[in-house]
Amino acid sequence: MIRVGIVGLGYIARIAYLPLLSADPRVEIVGISDLRADAVEQYGRQYRIPGRYRELDDLLALRPDVMFVHTSTASHTEVVTRCLDAGIDVYVDKPLADSWAGARALADHAAAKGLLLAVGVNRRFAQHVRAARAAVPEPVIVTTTRHRTEYNHLPLRLMVFNDLLHSLDLLCWLLGDPVEIVSSTVVTDGHGRLSHALGTLAGPTAHAQFVMARHVGVDRESLVLHGSQRLAEVTDLDQTSLFVEGRHSTVAFGMWDSLLRRRGFVDMIDHVLASLGRPADCEIAAERVLTGHRIAEELLA
Repeated sequence: MIRVGIVGLGYIARIAYLPLLSADPRVEIVGISDLRADAVEQYGRQYRIPGRYRELDDLLALRPDVMFVHTSTASHTEVVTRCLDAGIDVYVDKPLADSWAGARALADHAAAKGLLLAVGVNRRFAQHVRAARAAVPEPVIVTTTRHRTEYNHLPLRLMVFNDLLHSLDLLCWLLGDPVEIVSSTVVTDGHGRLSHALGTLAGPTAHAQFVMARHVGVDRESLVLHGSQRLAEVTDLDQTSLFVEGRHSTVAFGMWDSLLRRRGFVDMIDHVLASLGRPADCEIAAERVLTGHRIAEELLA
């Protein structure tokens, strides 16, 4: 049995991690922690979790095998460091930190401790993304579009690291290291918030382009891989259109497939749990997601 602790009971913990981890027969959630006592009691009762704490130290004292960290981005450095210093493997929501230097420091700290620090870049595990990657294993051009109407109130740095990072990490993963910025444009509104961003990245054998706009009135996400007489287009993580030498086919999820599986959370959590004690085997270990954080910092610069 894998003993899990959860710190932070915000939106993503409630809709994804508590339901999935509590239903996993391999997992025992030994404790939860949040500054809000009412949230701790509510979800502790709902999921029959015995350890219910406001203080992280009390949860650390239970010595879980892995800590799932869903606190604010600003608190990641402190919370993750305390978990690693306690000798506990960690999974943390992306971004690892809201700066390249902070992300690099946490990755180095985990490596020095010999512990797993996994980062929740779930789109790498979305089934249609994986299918597109398998269909076009050697792309020459990759493009992403990500438009969002939510969170337009966030400061520019948080918008880039919390939201645009989805696209940047996905492109860096598909391109393979090293990745560099060829050109980029980041435009803010009159309040210093992100209006739109676009750019071109170069990898060892392919180029990639990303586009994000915050004021187009629609939520839309797409990924297109071009190469080897093939084109694979993923739309909103729900459907893949594949063109092979002029022939077209479409693959979509069944109506009963869960949203959490579509967005990669199910397979990502399964991979993290299977990687405990073996940081080198984890595809989303901190060291392997740093490139996207570096590109995000360079865009802001």
